[in-house]
Amino acid sequence: MAWFIPLYVLVVVLMHELGHYIAAKTQGLIVEGFSFELKPLPHFYVSVIDDRLTMKQRLIFLIGGSLMTLFLLILFIISGIDNRCLFFILICQTLLDFNPFYSDYVVAIMSYIYRDDFKKNDTNENLIEKLKERYMFSTIWYIHLILWGIMIIFLLSPKFINPYNITIL
Repeated sequence: MAWFIPLYVLVVVLMHELGHYIAAKTQGLIVEGFSFELKPLPHFYVSVIDDRLTMKQRLIFLIGGSLMTLFLLILFIISGIDNRCLFFILICQTLLDFNPFYSDYVVAIMSYIYRDDFKKNDTNENLIEKLKERYMFSTIWYIHLILWGIMIIFLLSPKFINPYNITIL
């Protein structure tokens, strides 16, 4: 069963990126590419041409992947499939997607909160880093951190993970 772990991770990550792709297409955005990059850490990504994105388009594109992951987790829970490995991978991906330190979700929040800065400037890494510095340890960031902590406690609680108290050898 352990040899399936990399496959499960790959499928979950690709489904996350598919969420970005679907979000881009539903907003009429031009998808420049779907690719893999090694820096700063190995990751897949969907690239769109974002010369004049509206705030709504930007937000929908950014949270599309996180919503897809959340959708997959909910679908998995409802389906009743008994695959603990895939379940934990989905939980980990969901927690990564909504973390308050850096994720697509954080960029979406920063895009909305600091939308005037996004309107004035082209979206580049320097702007995102500056906005991230403003966002970190702000009141909204602490609220995000607390909600994320609650999500961790809920998703990793024994009642959620093992509601029927099943023991596995």
